[in-house]
Amino acid sequence: MSSSDIFFGEVIGTAVLILLGGGVVAGVVLKKSKAFGAGWVAITFGWGFAVLSGVYISGELSGAHINPAVTLGLAIAGGGWSDVPLYWLGQLIGAMLGAVLVWLAYYGHFRAHLEDPGTVSP
Repeated sequence: MSSSDIFFGEVIGTAVLILLGGGVVAGVVLKKSKAFGAGWVAITFGWGFAVLSGVYISGELSGAHINPAVTLGLAIAGGGWSDVPLYWLGQLIGAMLGAVLVWLAYYGHFRAHLEDPGTVSP
């Protein structure tokens, strides 16, 4: 695998993981969402699908680590320490990208949730 394959594979795979996983949580917990109150089963299946999607998308390019702990474990088990910073950088950028996309997709829901007088804020 080339360095660009590793980097872009991890960025795309991690972004999809966070977009789908964070999106399902936002949908379940934000009051104005149609999925509000769906519960832990919906969140569990959503995160499972998020992992599946991220792995399928990035598998060919980077080996689909999409998690710094997986990268570290594989480096400890089999070496390959030279690529660890590249994997971690791709995962960090992908996670931030996915989080921003969730925020953008649910921006109106976040505002409505926080402006609701029933929402307790610290």
